[in-house]
Amino acid sequence: MAKLGNSNSAQNLQQDRKTATAGRAAGTRGERFARTRVRSFMAGGNEEVVEDTNLSRTPEKALMLAVLEDAIACYAGRLKAPRENPAILRRQARHWLASDDWESPFSFNNVCEALALDPTSLRTRILIQ
Repeated sequence: MAKLGNSNSAQNLQQDRKTATAGRAAGTRGERFARTRVRSFMAGGNEEVVEDTNLSRTPEKALMLAVLEDAIACYAGRLKAPRENPAILRRQARHWLASDDWESPFSFNNVCEALALDPTSLRTRILIQ
């Protein structure tokens, strides 16, 4: 019986360690999305880290930010990796940026609203360049 008790306590100890590790990982999730690198595709490419003080970044908002950054990069012609036809990507990005759609969850207007950006002024600033 002593061995059984030791086995159970060892299993409990392992379970406690797994739970503590999962708790630490879950706690850092919000911190991971709280830091966002702002990339300026129109300027010289200087990057600065912006802290989101209310930790409202979520994976969905991170995806929306990535979609917006990619559209701006495609439109500006500053792609990180070579793509098959940059001219088509530029036309598609221009169409997405100029669209006044509020229905699609990933439309330019809804992405800007979710990221607390003014879609009209951002659109003007991007398309003028």
